Formats: sequence, structure tokens, C-alpha cells
Amino acid sequence: MQTNFDFYVRPVSGTKKGISALRHGEIGKFYDLVPNDNDSIFVNWIKKTRAQKWLFDGKAGILVDDPNYIDFSPTLSPNDQIVKKMRGQLLKIDNNLVFRLDSKPEIEDVANTKFHFRNYECDNLSIITSNPESYMAYPLALTGVKLVKPFNQIDHSPNGRIEIEDLKGNQFILQNIYPDNFQVSQFLEAGTKYFIIYGMVGRSYIDGKPCFYPLNVQPDNNGESDGVSKTTTNTPSLVISHVSNNLSIKSSVACPVGITDINGSVVTRLSLTADVATTISLGHGLFMATAYFGNGKKSTVKFVN
Repeated sequence: MQTNFDFYVRPVSGTKKGISALRHGEIGKFYDLVPNDNDSIFVNWIKKTRAQKWLFDGKAGILVDDPNYIDFSPTLSPNDQIVKKMRGQLLKIDNNLVFRLDSKPEIEDVANTKFHFRNYECDNLSIITSNPESYMAYPLALTGVKLVKPFNQIDHSPNGRIEIEDLKGNQFILQNIYPDNFQVSQFLEAGTKYFIIYGMVGRSYIDGKPCFYPLNVQPDNNGESDGVSKTTTNTPSLVISHVSNNLSIKSSVACPVGITDINGSVVTRLSLTADVATTISLGHGLFMATAYFGNGKKSTVKFVN
């Protein structure tokens, strides 16, 4: 008996080390995605009803689409999930880069006290709007933002577009692509004028313009303080502010501060005087400022410049 089999093996165009390298790949090609050196690729958030995952490695992010449910996750893992290897096709869907799974990926569960949404804080929307491509698919926490229109006038529909504004008058658009997660009523439940909005930067499904995909809203009770802060009651605090296009840093107590880039390289060190804002000059990108307090504790603020 003779049997003939016809089969097709998709050509893999190579291995991409890190999400940034993948995002610079050729659309339509198949790639293996692996971590770049020590930059772990985290499954930062999942959308189980759409079989989607958002990946982030500290330098870039991307949406992973899984329409064939090759690696369906019914619930978000209580542990950190780190991608060891993932094969898929780089596509552009609804104006956004998407990595579509082609085989079951190698994902490792790493024990953690609890899962957390990795993000950088942004108190100045113009940082995103002036250079949107650099922040596509980044997970961010937009602080000190408010609704441009009254609650009863905003778009409550799925994929609705909602205008927001920061303390400097810069405006941006939310597009509610996950209405079962981001319910507009969260604005009312927060009970404040200013909010912290968690989500990812993307492009509008409608016109391709930069926008923000919201996941959750929390009250920003320090919204009018004009800065990204790390504050706990009765403990020292560190505040990063963008004022008049200048970046300043202030601590409630005198302390040394180290600022590193996303590679962990020290960018600058400085000593702060209590409650005195110090102007600093940094390039564009993601940074972490860590204050070392006299009681042995420290406070870290992750921010966008």
C-alpha cells in the first residue's frame, strides 16, 4: 500500500531577541520570540474571552493573538509568567502590530507573592503624543487625568472613545476595546475629579491615531499635586513632576537618589534637600528613581520622560 502525504511547513524567518526586535520585523513573516539576554518577557495581562495576551519586557510590548486557542488561558495565573520561546506571525491588524501564535509557546510559571500589572507612570500626556511610536503597546498608569466632557456626555458604548486631559491641559483619547473589563461606571465609583488610568498605548481601530486602551480606573487623590508620587501615610515620599517642560524631583525628607534607565544603568545620582524641588535633565525614555531614606527604607518611582 502506498500513501502520499502533502504538507506545508511555514518558513520561520529567524529568531527575534526581545519584543523591540520583533516589532521591527517584517510584517507577514514568522518568527521565534525569545528573551534578549536578561530581559524577561512577562505575560503582563490576558484577555481570556478573546484569547489574547499582552507581553512586556521592560523595553517594549506587543499584543499576542491566539484565534485558534493554541494556548488558551481561562484565568490569569497567580504567578509571574515568563515567555521562554514563542513562535508566531507578525501581523498588522486594526492599525496595530500583533503577534499571532502558530504553535504552543514555552511559558514558565515563576512563583511570586501575587501577580502585578507592570507599568510605568506618566503624568504628562504630551510625552506620548509627541513620540507615540516609541510607546506603542507600553503598559502605563496615566496619573492626574480627568474627563474632558461630563460623565453623562461621554461615549459609553463598546470601542467608545473618551477624551481625557492632564493637569497641563494635554489631551488624549481612550478607546474602550475591553468594555467588559473597563466599565465606564468606574469613573463614578472612583468618586474623584482626577484619576489614575491603567492600560496600554495603541492605535485607534477607527482612524489609526494614537490612543490608550484602558483596563482600570482608580481615584487619584493627589491629582492636583502635579506629579507622579510614591506616597504612604506618615512615611517619606518621592515625587516626580513635569512642569513647564522641565523635569523635577522632590522628596519630603533629605536623601540621596539614584536614577537608572530601563537597562539598569545609572543615569545620575543626586542629593535632595527636604521639600525642595530639584530640576534634572534626562533624555526621552523610561526611568526609575530610587530614594534611599535614613530609616533604611527606599522608595522607587517608575516614570516616562
